[in-house]
Amino acid sequence: MLFRSSLAGLCGPGGPNLHSPGAAVHLHGLSRYLRYESSLAPHLREVTILAVAREMDQPFEWAAHEAVALREGVPAATVEAIRTRGEVSALDQRDRAAVELARALLADHCVDAALYASALELFGERTLVELVMLIGNYASVAVMLTAFDVQLPNGQDNR
Repeated sequence: MLFRSSLAGLCGPGGPNLHSPGAAVHLHGLSRYLRYESSLAPHLREVTILAVAREMDQPFEWAAHEAVALREGVPAATVEAIRTRGEVSALDQRDRAAVELARALLADHCVDAALYASALELFGERTLVELVMLIGNYASVAVMLTAFDVQLPNGQDNR
């Protein structure tokens, strides 16, 4: 089933994706792989998704993943630093690197040599490639949610 592993089902990006079922199958396959089968630990995955949601100013994506991040053990202080685009120097070094990488790619449109070298040392090649794929994938999801003005479910906070 196409939307079994989706957090939001058809209320999220799955709704607009129905209009291109062929593409949706491929997008869903990549998303499923990156979320459940890749080398990315759940904690790191959710930190990264939140960083993308914040950099893309995407409230639906943020709301869909904030509680998941907390359940996966992401400290509330880390979530708050990402939410406010705050300082990340005090974060766990893997969390910090993931947030800095998302910020560099999505806000600055480049990754400097020092950040790249640090991320490569921390994550290794496979995980770094999958982390960058996750950033790109969730940036794509954010674009879909924004383009089709997907709204938060009633009663959900737009932080």
